[in-house]
Amino acid sequence: MLPGSVLRRGFAGASLALFLCSGAHAGSHLWRFSEFYSSPDRSVQFIEMHEIGGSENEVAISNHWYETNSYNHDHGDLLGANLPFGTAFKKFLVGTQSYAALPDVPAPDYVVPDGILDPTGDTVIWWFYQTIDIPPGVMPTDGVDSITVVDPGVPSYSVGTNSPTNFAGETGTVVLGSPVPTTTPTPVPPLECAPTPLPGCKAPVEPRKAHLLVANDPGSDDVRDAIRWLWRKGAATTSGELGDPLTQTHYAFCLYDESAPQTLLFGARAPAGGLCETKPCWKAIGNPPGTKGYKRNDPTLLPDGLRHLQLKPGAAGKAKITLKGKGTNLAGLPTLPLTVPVRAQLQAGNGVCWEAVYSTFSRNDAKRFKARAD
Repeated sequence: MLPGSVLRRGFAGASLALFLCSGAHAGSHLWRFSEFYSSPDRSVQFIEMHEIGGSENEVAISNHWYETNSYNHDHGDLLGANLPFGTAFKKFLVGTQSYAALPDVPAPDYVVPDGILDPTGDTVIWWFYQTIDIPPGVMPTDGVDSITVVDPGVPSYSVGTNSPTNFAGETGTVVLGSPVPTTTPTPVPPLECAPTPLPGCKAPVEPRKAHLLVANDPGSDDVRDAIRWLWRKGAATTSGELGDPLTQTHYAFCLYDESAPQTLLFGARAPAGGLCETKPCWKAIGNPPGTKGYKRNDPTLLPDGLRHLQLKPGAAGKAKITLKGKGTNLAGLPTLPLTVPVRAQLQAGNGVCWEAVYSTFSRNDAKRFKARAD
């Protein structure tokens, strides 16, 4: 028996019966976990949900989320769209990106990043309605079988051949070939900064909206070294222009001395794909994934000290980039103070770039450079 199913915001007894009888308002509280599946390498996974109350109106799930031990702790990754009316006893299907790429399987109603479930043991939360602890050894890892929840209230479960079913009623079975499909790209060398600034980069549409901080304390043995770049009110940027950092689009952050001749002062790489400790380095945001941008988090600070990079597309004045780095891996930070003007660029492997120029500063001494863009 699988322990730990908890209704966090439910109704009980007469209150639940009264709500079910009314059926007048769009809701969402009657969806329960039905089936869990994971391939051996955690790339192909799905969660199947089942409406248990016979209500036709359980449609309002656009702002709902899933959380696991390794996924979505800030609840920022929302489903993003409601279901059609007519939900009584239906199912809907949440699949990873690698599941969605498989041929001949039911199309997922919602797509999430690869690897959100840990088949060796996990806690899975469905919004405020249900929490299931999956103990070690419960979820099959043979790529064939799945857990089917028999009693959502206990729950109890059975193990059998996986059978994902989507909202349209399409059902099927994941049959993995050899090798198992993954989103791991063919290795490509990480992007290096161009020796001189790239032309035609996107800039902020308003002055003083891009902030730059460079900290290089010669007395701290580099442990206090830091770099931060906040690019706000940016020129119009589409999600397509961000490329696909999950698999192939590398990034590099570059600083240039703008005094003649233009000289590269510093470069830090953010390679595409990869695992940062036990989690994918990059996360696609939005539904479909990537429509609201991408986020990279790397606690290992490899290869060049970047800890955080978030890319947000948008119309003119709405696009935004946030970059943070720190520590001894920020090799080659320029000696301070800097000679202005300084140009900062984020360069993508697909040829698109974003920039800001700093001709003045609020601080520029032997330990720190701090400025707002022209």
